[in-house]
Amino acid sequence: MVARAQGIEQTRRQIIEAATTLFGQRPFDLVSLADVARASHLALATVVRQFETKEQLFAAAVADASQVLEAHVDRMPENDPAAAVRQGLDGYERFGDAIVRLLAQEDRLPVVREVTEHGRREHARWVNRAFSGVLTRLDTRRRKVRLAQLMAATDVLFWKVLRRDLGLTRRETEQAITEIVEDLCR
Repeated sequence: MVARAQGIEQTRRQIIEAATTLFGQRPFDLVSLADVARASHLALATVVRQFETKEQLFAAAVADASQVLEAHVDRMPENDPAAAVRQGLDGYERFGDAIVRLLAQEDRLPVVREVTEHGRREHARWVNRAFSGVLTRLDTRRRKVRLAQLMAATDVLFWKVLRRDLGLTRRETEQAITEIVEDLCR
């Protein structure tokens, strides 16, 4: 029984990993369960048995990626701007292109909108945790503006502009964002 359960879990993991890769490379509506089956080297029937619909598979893939990103937030040291930027960029280097692709689809696909809204809430939680020392010493009005500035400076779209649009290296991107964030933390 244990071996069977482990086999089922390994199959699910294989499917989720293939789905994560495909959803990261293509828009949601251009990924089919058959595509995932091919990418995971499994039969379509196996994918359907594990995840009845593409929406269920998408939810599982997003939950898996979210666990990774949220674990980063929970392990992050507070009030260390350079560490916060480095850790944020680790997540963007791994998932940033997929997140940007999701953001481009959120207005037309409710299933994607749920994911991006969750991502925004998690980003706010991350910024509030990372920069709590700076934020708590400000009055309410200034705190609201500073939170907005820190969220913009650490947002995936800012990373995209620096890394993808302007062609900065990972190191240059980290330096550019760290300088901005450290100025905001003074």
